[in-house]
Amino acid sequence: MSVRDIIKAYLKEHGYDGLCTDECGCRLDDLIPCESGDFNNPLDCVPGYRALDEEGHWCIQEDKP
Repeated sequence: MSVRDIIKAYLKEHGYDGLCTDECGCRLDDLIPCESGDFNNPLDCVPGYRALDEEGHWCIQEDKP
């Protein structure tokens, strides 16, 4: 079992939809795509929920909608 698998299991068990930071977010089906170093450090992420942003686009945010 990988760290990604452990994080994914925890998120599912606690009702989260993914991970997020102030600059980005990722859903459970594409968890931690930023590991290539192009974006934030995954260690900066917090659990988040799927929601619509101000422009009507889906995003992952820390607060439950």
